[in-house]
Amino acid sequence: MCKYHIRGIFCSKTRKMNFYLCPCEKWRIFVPMISIKWNSKFSDLLKEHSFDIYLNEKLPTKLLEFLNEGIVLKDDCYYFKSMAAEYSDTFQDKTGNEAFNNKFYIDIFCYRKKPLSYLKISISFCWRLIEKLNTFNEQFRIILTYQSDFVNIRFHKFRKSDIEYLSENIDKYENECIVIFQNF
Repeated sequence: MCKYHIRGIFCSKTRKMNFYLCPCEKWRIFVPMISIKWNSKFSDLLKEHSFDIYLNEKLPTKLLEFLNEGIVLKDDCYYFKSMAAEYSDTFQDKTGNEAFNNKFYIDIFCYRKKPLSYLKISISFCWRLIEKLNTFNEQFRIILTYQSDFVNIRFHKFRKSDIEYLSENIDKYENECIVIFQNF
């Protein structure tokens, strides 16, 4: 068994993701048309707390309404409809603009006493968001960041011409768990 990696198994029938210790090549899993990868801090969290994540987990009403408002294209940038902004030269590129303007904290939509429940809801939300983003026939990245008492989510369109928003080596982010969803 690989000491630092976890493998996720996705069952399309139950829409459930199970995480297992892995004899793997890397810490990356593939579901048709979607890649999910995470840093070693998230792997450590999974080792410490065994839990199942249901991709169709019931989302809090306010969070579901937020998602159902949809995504809009404005100034060649994609935004959550309620967070749509004007393009700003403050950012180096469109990717930075989207990542900044599409960032939100999950706790503004729900209250949970256990921080890990935020994480479960957030992963389910990201799965639904990537499904929604797939309708645009573009490549997107959703970045979920978890620290002991909060979860934030952001997304941006993947552009080869723009500067990478995160380092390719996400293990260098040692203070937070990072999960990245990317469609193809």
